[in-house]
Amino acid sequence: MSARCLVLNDAGFKTFDVGKAFGTISFLLEDNKVEITTYRKNEKYTRDNRHPVVEWGKTIADDLVRRDFTMNALAMDGSGKVVDLFHGQEDLKNGVLDTPMDAREIFSDDPLRMLRAVRFRSRFGFTYSEQVKKALASEGYRVMFLSRERIVEEMNKILLGDYVSESLQDLMQFRLFNYFIPELTVLDGEDQMSQYHSKDVWSHTNGVVKASPEDLALRWAGLMYKNI
Repeated sequence: MSARCLVLNDAGFKTFDVGKAFGTISFLLEDNKVEITTYRKNEKYTRDNRHPVVEWGKTIADDLVRRDFTMNALAMDGSGKVVDLFHGQEDLKNGVLDTPMDAREIFSDDPLRMLRAVRFRSRFGFTYSEQVKKALASEGYRVMFLSRERIVEEMNKILLGDYVSESLQDLMQFRLFNYFIPELTVLDGEDQMSQYHSKDVWSHTNGVVKASPEDLALRWAGLMYKNI
């Protein structure tokens, strides 16, 4: 890492090594932040530690196979040739969220990837591959091991997506809400006990969020107002 910094510094670039422990340094190129990262073969979060345990890799394949989704497992060599080992371009074209290897292992390594999947659906309207659906259902409990800050950051992005209604339904369907906003789970299927409401409390709540302006405070209010 120090050799890379030295090369960049000699070329006149200012470097930042805040990610040095994880194999990453960054520098400014025409006011744009550029990151250089060593190949990583593995990067896992444990229940008792918010910081990942990193294992260095030796090849680009080692690095790409540990990415969250196939569309994020794309690389480009010095000649401009795209390295696509896991049909990432095809999935991107078809709007499918799939993982480079077993989705259960991908989500186990970093549970935030499950919320990231829902966020990509909320923003772009992507669909999930069958293995991603199964892993969301089986590995959702791992979300409870995430820090509050990481969960809130993803939820903020989910709430501002164009497909927020579908994504909130995913969080309910795959029972992810159970592990960070359990108060919402009791709304699913609950009768509003009113002749003026044809939907259950959860469907009504979801509809309120969908109908709200694209404002974070208003969408949070719409999501939680039945629990206030």
